[in-house]
Amino acid sequence: MQTKEELITIENLDEGEVSERVNAEIKKALENLMDKNTPTKKAREVTLKIKFIPQDDDREFFGMVAEVSSKLAPRSPIVTRGIVGKEIGGEIKAREILSGKREQMGLFDNVTPIRKERTDA
Repeated sequence: MQTKEELITIENLDEGEVSERVNAEIKKALENLMDKNTPTKKAREVTLKIKFIPQDDDREFFGMVAEVSSKLAPRSPIVTRGIVGKEIGGEIKAREILSGKREQMGLFDNVTPIRKERTDA
């Protein structure tokens, strides 16, 4: 709780809520910095914006709006491969290829390869 003599600081603004939000955004930025799925060279930012809004013509009262935000590095896209085929009954099945090898294909036991029909008969 703020005493009469206490000036407004980030630490006591809204009973510490602004400071807590700034610290939470700093934590997010540091976690993002350590994430190996983000670019190493991109800067992370934490921004605190405080607006002071006069409430009367005598400028005795004012309102405050505090906004805390961060700009983090985007996570790298996930790239993978898959294989698709048709089962004997005609149902299409698709699986991700985890090993990167076609031999992983115990995936489609009842699959017939999709072939183009010959037109030169």
